Amino acid sequence: MSFPEKLRSIRKELKYSVKEISEHTGIPYRSLQSYEMGTRKPSIEVLVKLSDFFQVSSDYLLDIETEKPEEKNISGLSKSDEEFVMQNQEQLIQILKEKQSEIDKLKKENQELKDKLEASVD
Repeated sequence: MSFPEKLRSIRKELKYSVKEISEHTGIPYRSLQSYEMGTRKPSIEVLVKLSDFFQVSSDYLLDIETEKPEEKNISGLSKSDEEFVMQNQEQLIQILKEKQSEIDKLKKENQELKDKLEASVD
């Protein structure tokens, strides 16, 4: 599969419009259209931006590597990580609440120390 075909294929597979990719990557809309039509070739910088955006290797986009890496969703989690989160959701929520409580306590202590320090300087 050629680069233009691969780019169009992965964009459609992930249900992105050319406009959305342009907005997320900063690559001009017309340039993206030209890459998909095969009338223009991307620079290395553009290729890196596209591979980062689609979370695939540049080799995959160039069809040098045919195996697609483990798919990630918009949150950046792999399917296996997403399954883990879903299976352990309640425990993870509890851990996050505990950590947030610890953070709030440290913030309060920090503010108290700042207030004492300011009072001692005055």
